[in-house]
Amino acid sequence: MVVSRDLNCGRGRVFGRVAFIAVADIMNAIAVTA
Repeated sequence: MVVSRDLNCGRGRVFGRVAFIAVADIMNAIAVTA
């Protein structure tokens, strides 16, 4: 139970980081093309 919850938390953290990097990358591309 505790391990499963920890895994979910870790996965959410990783997904959030990846999403943040993707958004930053997109914003950077828009800034370059603008």
